[in-house]
Amino acid sequence: MRPYYNYKKNLVTISLSIFILMMNGCKKDVQVETSFTQLASASVFNNPLTATAALTYIYSQMATNTNGESFAASQTFGLMADELTNHSTQTSNLQWYTNSMVATSNSGEWNNWYSYIYQANAIIAGVQNNGNISPLIQQQLIGESKFIRAFSHFYLTNSYGDVPLVTGTDYTINGSIKRTPQAQVYQQIINDLSSAENLLNAGYVDITDTLTTTERVRPNKSAAAALLARVYLYANKYDSAEIQSTLAINNVGLYSLCPNLSGPTNSVFLKNSTEAIWQIQTPLPAGQNTGDGSGFILTSAPSTGNTNSTSISPQLLSSFETNDKRKTNWIGTYITTTTPTATYLFPYKYKSYQVSTTSLASVTEYVMVLRLA
Repeated sequence: MRPYYNYKKNLVTISLSIFILMMNGCKKDVQVETSFTQLASASVFNNPLTATAALTYIYSQMATNTNGESFAASQTFGLMADELTNHSTQTSNLQWYTNSMVATSNSGEWNNWYSYIYQANAIIAGVQNNGNISPLIQQQLIGESKFIRAFSHFYLTNSYGDVPLVTGTDYTINGSIKRTPQAQVYQQIINDLSSAENLLNAGYVDITDTLTTTERVRPNKSAAAALLARVYLYANKYDSAEIQSTLAINNVGLYSLCPNLSGPTNSVFLKNSTEAIWQIQTPLPAGQNTGDGSGFILTSAPSTGNTNSTSISPQLLSSFETNDKRKTNWIGTYITTTTPTATYLFPYKYKSYQVSTTSLASVTEYVMVLRLA
């Protein structure tokens, strides 16, 4: 396989986004057309503001690409596991539903994740030992970049098995990397997260990379520990998984279980809830709070397109025990107005469907990536 990603086009997009921010105050890996380091290091990494903008732009892409990576992952893995019933006629959705995915599919997952990896590698190369950026900010940016690289490789290897392991930006090398054994991919993920855990701030930092904020939209030490615990579970290293998960669970100054599973106050999937270890905010202005809410909530019969095209499967529905509050709070119902009527159940953890959000104050939900429970 030779999946392709247009890095030159993406680099232009990154550069434009950074400029706007400044003005406002399977055999081979993806083919790289140009070297990010050679072309952009002098301009992007010559001050902390643009370097940070390059990093946070990755999170913006995660929120918006293919209706958001959280929605894409939830839908595709739900289709693979038969937790969701597919109503789509799209080739990519059918491939996931029948466990016959190919990396060259137009669904975007492969190219998107390798794009994030490449950008993270470029930031690591451009920031480390950079005299224009203070050591403390270097530490935070490198820690987040290693977290992103690990996070991306984790979802790639759990989707496709053996995948190319990419840790550099040299296109002559990346263009010929063959699939790496999954055990080796996992070891790199563990190495990256262990390093990130040491580098990242204990709290949540704002755009300065040093001052803390209540917005839980950039990974911190606990996020690295939580993801590392999950990776250790997949790698059958249960003692290590317990150690890492305990680090996050015991951080009672930041995290506690929400008293409500849903609702307008003190519930799990609200922005910056006490259960949130890491969330992703949809860039504003936007027509939705989250891609998950917009993509899963049914206001009509399921479509044949990519979004709003699934329903809860009978297998998943029958697995809930009596009085399971997740079934009551996190599954929604749509009944058609046709005769005879048809009833469809859908994921309803996120309650906001499509709303015009122009300010952060109007946003009620963020995408939950890692949470305490």
